Amino acid sequence: GGLGHYVCQAATALGWTTLVPPSTELNITNHKGIDDYMREHSPDAILHLAALANVDLCQREPQAAVNLNTLATLTLATLAKAKIVFMSTNDVFSELVDADIDGPYDTQTVPAPGNVYAWSKYAGEQAVLAAGGVVVRANFFTRRCRAKESFVSYVLRNAQEGRPFDCYTNVVSSPVFAGTLAKIFCELVPRPSGVFHVSAVDSINRHEQAQEICHAYGLDSSFVQPKLLENRAGRPLDARLTPSSCIEPLYVQEEISKLRAAEPL
Repeated sequence: GGLGHYVCQAATALGWTTLVPPSTELNITNHKGIDDYMREHSPDAILHLAALANVDLCQREPQAAVNLNTLATLTLATLAKAKIVFMSTNDVFSELVDADIDGPYDTQTVPAPGNVYAWSKYAGEQAVLAAGGVVVRANFFTRRCRAKESFVSYVLRNAQEGRPFDCYTNVVSSPVFAGTLAKIFCELVPRPSGVFHVSAVDSINRHEQAQEICHAYGLDSSFVQPKLLENRAGRPLDARLTPSSCIEPLYVQEEISKLRAAEPL
């Protein structure tokens, strides 16, 4: 997937031997399959990136979201005799908008999930922490995405075709490039159990981010049209995170430059 590609690169750069089983070889919703795989390979660490991350699909098929995001994670945490690093989401803070609590949110902020996806990931967090693992929350961007068109690809496709397109001015986050997140994700393996936020120290709204992506790729940003997101459907408008103290300062503009260098047109 979008993040997994870079995690494999980062792990290899550290000299690790990686096992990347396709779903045909390892279905993580299959309890026995996980048990057999762990007994055969005895991994030293599990970098758990698998998820049903389509928010709308999770709402339509909540059992599928629970099976993959929660129960499979619980099974991994129960059966694996290895350190687990789990990729979660900044969506776990979505309902804080209704409580008039503004971001950025630090690791001490109590999550308030507002949709099936966020709840299923938050429950997965609890299973990982109970097993002594590490939870990582972040908002990241990349053109690489198998499940659906990524935000970056959406922006570049429309800008290249000269088609006006909408981006929200009231959805703000502190995103990082997937390659940066992957490197830090691997570096967190030896850390004690806990929650870590990987984020930029500054923030940007979706409309501004789309414009900056266009500028980075030398495309006309005038096709990016401002729009307000009015139907949140449980999604956070303010998705900013406070980076954990162990994370080096990251800046959105520099992260977009890393994207352009790693993923040229």
